[in-house]
Amino acid sequence: MPLNPLFSSSSLLTLCSFLQKYYILKIKLPSRLDLPSSDKTKNEQEITKTLHDSFGWALTKDRPLFESIFAKDDDFFTYFPDSSTVVGWNEFEKYLDGWMDPRNKAKGYDIRNLRIVISETGEVAWFSAIVDDIGEFDGEPWGAKDIRWTGVLEKRGGKWKICQQHMSEGKR
Repeated sequence: MPLNPLFSSSSLLTLCSFLQKYYILKIKLPSRLDLPSSDKTKNEQEITKTLHDSFGWALTKDRPLFESIFAKDDDFFTYFPDSSTVVGWNEFEKYLDGWMDPRNKAKGYDIRNLRIVISETGEVAWFSAIVDDIGEFDGEPWGAKDIRWTGVLEKRGGKWKICQQHMSEGKR
């Protein structure tokens, strides 16, 4: 129980509402995300770039970029649209050889309906999107359309890292 009922959360909200209504005061109450809006915008931009880089690196086969995007943890995991699951950075990195094969050519990707939520601390974020990813291997086209993509990122050393991701196909 608060020492002074005036400072209970409901009393404070009532007081603020009263002051706003009758005295036209502009009182900004703390939002769910206590980051300054410029920090939130900067984080969203950095996360968006990281997510785009997680597909875009393949267009130029930029291995250092690929390696900078993902958390190199034993508990990192990816759930692929074919229901296969890869656990651990070392296992995930094994896929890189196939992706780096000169016969494999990424042709493009599209990320739509991207939704990003950043934790109150500004150190963790989760996202969802719809993705198309197309290319060819040895002249034969491959691709995935309308893949649902979700995941979690963590800010480490000032950089956003994908710690887990889940890709699945919707029912058609």
